[in-house]
Amino acid sequence: MAKKQDFLSKTKRFEKHGLICQTCGDTISHVQVVRTEKSAKTDAWRFNQNFVAVCKCNEKEVYA
Repeated sequence: MAKKQDFLSKTKRFEKHGLICQTCGDTISHVQVVRTEKSAKTDAWRFNQNFVAVCKCNEKEVYA
């Protein structure tokens, strides 16, 4: 039988691994940001995918 896991246990796991922001003290979560850019070679629209670490310090810049 599988182990039952809830949201609280998932967030506690990040605190154990040291993924806490040094400036605000909030847990850091990684979010995939997808942007569209026009290619210089083919003049077509392309998707640019990046993983960004987000906490309370930089969430306005990432989500804006």
